[in-house]
Amino acid sequence: MPLSSLRRCLDKSYLKRIASYVIDLTRSFNTREGVTKADGTLPSRFFNGALGEEENVLRREDFNRMLPDYYRLRSWPEQGVPQQSSYWRLRNLPSSREKGS
Repeated sequence: MPLSSLRRCLDKSYLKRIASYVIDLTRSFNTREGVTKADGTLPSRFFNGALGEEENVLRREDFNRMLPDYYRLRSWPEQGVPQQSSYWRLRNLPSSREKGS
């Protein structure tokens, strides 16, 4: 496949949709293996020191307040488990052949 065709097939929107599918699938797998909403946190090093050059601090309370927003942005329910319908979103993506033609 020529590079120009590949660029048409893998535009930014297409790649974002694939990435979203992978995140949902990973979360689904982890949930099946016993991960719960209570496990949905970051390692303590993120809360115990400054982050980045600006030395911002992430407070655990702020993280816990933002987590439901993250779930909402991912279109997950409050418990943070992707819906069955989201597992199959990739099926609605055009194949590289369809997109390139």
